[in-house]
Amino acid sequence: MKFFIFLIISFFLQESFGQNKSPFLQTSVEDKDCKAEVDRSDPNESTYFVCKGLGGYSVISRRVDSGKGDFDIATPESKKIILNFQYVVTKSMFAVSNKIDWLVSDKNEKKVEAMVTQVHVHDNLKKPEKITHSLFVIVKFTPKEICISDKIKVNAESSKNLYNLVKKAILKPCLDPLKPTKRSELAWERE
Repeated sequence: MKFFIFLIISFFLQESFGQNKSPFLQTSVEDKDCKAEVDRSDPNESTYFVCKGLGGYSVISRRVDSGKGDFDIATPESKKIILNFQYVVTKSMFAVSNKIDWLVSDKNEKKVEAMVTQVHVHDNLKKPEKITHSLFVIVKFTPKEICISDKIKVNAESSKNLYNLVKKAILKPCLDPLKPTKRSELAWERE
């Protein structure tokens, strides 16, 4: 069944963008494709993964008990940009995709305009392992800032128009953090 779904998605992507004509370039943030490092500033000396991006950027992926945690960005100048998915994207449990799509504006893949990944949200209290919905998370790269500028529910329409949505998101301001949640509203603390 999974293979059948994969074939349908592959066909849809080829029809949407044409074979090998996607405006995005993809990189992996799977542990096996990244360099494991130890955070010496953490008393637990937790492991994080540095993954190759494009344009001299790297993606830093940290594990948490529920799966992948946030991604941070390391600039070509080694400056670390913290994206804070858990404060900007969703307060529910979530997992981040192992693939990142990059939008670059030159053939040498040096000028990054945006990075897109999917966040799979798990907010069903009775079935916490179930993905209830997914979001495209768009990170814009400008000379002034690198930040999350949009989050869009994944569906057939948004998948088909992803390039246009990303181009619009580059012009948007950075998303503000989500409003504080009352302790009683936290899904994982309800019975």
